[in-house]
Amino acid sequence: MKEVPVFQSEVLVHFNKEGKISYTSSESLKKNLKEIDITPAISAADAFQKAYVASKSRGNYLSGK
Repeated sequence: MKEVPVFQSEVLVHFNKEGKISYTSSESLKKNLKEIDITPAISAADAFQKAYVASKSRGNYLSGK
């Protein structure tokens, strides 16, 4: 969905004797999906800075540019 990985759902695929797909179902995927806003809440530079601080790294900080 909008190139965001979806976890904890399933898509069923059944194959016939010839190895061809005979049935698919993604109902559990469809009913659990919600429209999401993928606009970042912070800039990439801020995300790198926050990750650097959270990691308690002793190395030099390199910007995410």
